[in-house]
Amino acid sequence: MDLSLLKALCEADAIAASEQEVRQILLDESGSPA
Repeated sequence: MDLSLLKALCEADAIAASEQEVRQILLDESGSPA
């Protein structure tokens, strides 16, 4: 597998995980179900 592709996939996964984390924090702060 191409190393740069693997690196890009890892970065995309990290970004997706942090977006999910931020979304969860916002939901917890607002206290309203999505």
